[in-house]
Amino acid sequence: MEKLSHNQVDLLMSLHGGNHIDICTSVGRSLGKITSKATLPYGFSKSVMNSLYTWGLLVEKEFLDCGLRWSRVSISTKGMLHLKEVGAIL
Repeated sequence: MEKLSHNQVDLLMSLHGGNHIDICTSVGRSLGKITSKATLPYGFSKSVMNSLYTWGLLVEKEFLDCGLRWSRVSISTKGMLHLKEVGAIL
């Protein structure tokens, strides 16, 4: 894995502590809509999130809400370990 950018570390930090990002995956008007339990960091983008997911630092779980399919993205165990390695968390 390459060294993480500031935006990537910021996203991992914002997801630390049980926060998550929900992305609508149902075809229709809401496709790609993003909601978050926490405030997303300034440098957030889908490409930053995708890189972290590709490297296994994020995990996703699908769920249904009001008939729409959503993916809930949260930090993985590997992501938590990486934050500890770089000294971002104790």
